[in-house]
Formats: sequence, structure tokens, C-alpha cells
Amino acid sequence: MADLKQARRFGGRQKDLRYQPGFTQMAWLCIFVLYAPIFMLVLYSFNDNRSVTLWTEFSLRWYMAAYENAGIQRAALISVEVALVATVFSTIFATMAALATTRTEPFKGQAAAYTIVNQPLMVPEIVTAIATLSFFALIKQLTGVTGIGYLMVAHTVFCIPFAYMPIRARLEDMDLTLERAAADLYAKPFQIFRRVTLPL
Repeated sequence: MADLKQARRFGGRQKDLRYQPGFTQMAWLCIFVLYAPIFMLVLYSFNDNRSVTLWTEFSLRWYMAAYENAGIQRAALISVEVALVATVFSTIFATMAALATTRTEPFKGQAAAYTIVNQPLMVPEIVTAIATLSFFALIKQLTGVTGIGYLMVAHTVFCIPFAYMPIRARLEDMDLTLERAAADLYAKPFQIFRRVTLPL
């Protein structure tokens, strides 16, 4: 019996990647290769010299230059505006999609619905970016409408699956008992959502 337990223990250790020879060293090497360039970029952003390879002295020169640059200020403000709009609307649309795919009986085309909602996750970002740019450039050319709205729509659509996945996972883990009880007490669907589903 003891031999069986020991064999299982060593067998489990062999299947666990953490116990494979060189795994820990390789993991640390990968972390170093991924994060060392970022660390160096941050470090050299405090360099007073214009050269990215020659360190002279610590300075906030480049941060002050960026802070005083009107173009960078405007770009940062636009980024915040786009982020806020994309966050709000992508969360709303993702919640609607998650409710439609988890709070109903299985329906024909449900797999296709999952695929369409999660499409931005499956396609490389560069492909999505070029396709979106081409699409909105064509619309702009045909309609003559310009503005930041195109950027907001593009970011909203791109962010929907990132909100959809955790919301859907949470809804799938929730017990339907409370929602059914609310329905039995003549609560309307929106009341059930507002008072039961959304708080949970």
C-alpha cells in the first residue's frame, strides 16, 4: 500500500511541469526576457541624455517635455474619452449578450453567437486594426462624416468580448433559484435583472 502511494506521488510529480528538469530556470529566463526591456525603457526615460544607450544623469526632462506638449495632452484626453465611452458601452452590450446566451434555453445557432461575440479574441489585433481602419475609411469616404465617433465605435466593439467572457462566466455560476422565485412573485424581467441578477 505504501509503495502504491509512493508510486502515485512520484507519477504525479512527473506529470507536473514544475518538477520537470530545467522548468524553473526556463520560466525565470522567459520572465526576464519579457520584462527586462520594459524595465530598461522605464529606467532610461529618466535619462537626461538624448541617446538611449548613454546614461548621463537622472532627470525628469522628458516627462516635463511631454507634460508641456499640447499634442500629447490632447492625445491623452482623447484616449481617456475613448476609454470611458468604450468601457461603458462594451460592458452594457456584453451584459446583454451574456444574458441572451445564458438565461435562455439552448437555441439553434448558439455556437455561432459565441463565435461572433468572441471574434476579436480569435483574430490577431493587427488584422482587426487594419480591417477596422479600412472599413471606417470607406464609410467616411461615402458619407463625409468625420469625428472621434469612429474611434469610439471601434474600441467598443473590440472590448465587448473582454467584458463578455467574465460576465458570462459569472452568470453561468449563478443559481437561477432566486430569479425564478422573483418571477413567481410576479416581478417583471427588468425588475428581476435590476434587483436580483445585477447585484449578484
